[in-house]
Amino acid sequence: ITMEEFLKREAMTGKLLDPKTNQPMMPPGNRVEWDGAGGQRQELFEYLRTVGHVRNWNPKECMVAFPATSNPEDIEVLQNTMDDIKNEKYGP
Repeated sequence: ITMEEFLKREAMTGKLLDPKTNQPMMPPGNRVEWDGAGGQRQELFEYLRTVGHVRNWNPKECMVAFPATSNPEDIEVLQNTMDDIKNEKYGP
């Protein structure tokens, strides 16, 4: 999805919280359209760092993958690929 759509869905509906107050935190200036904002985008990035949750993640110990679609066949293909990797089908 686009950043604008994300901000409309999540931020403007109060789903992104200020970690200090646990209250909804709106984007700077209640703005959702940041295309062409140039240097002003730094405000958006700071906001996202504040309301976002960054987990300590080591990609060598845990990987993430998403199926191409929600179609059951694509989910099965992804699961089969994961099984093949775990079983070292493609090498160690």
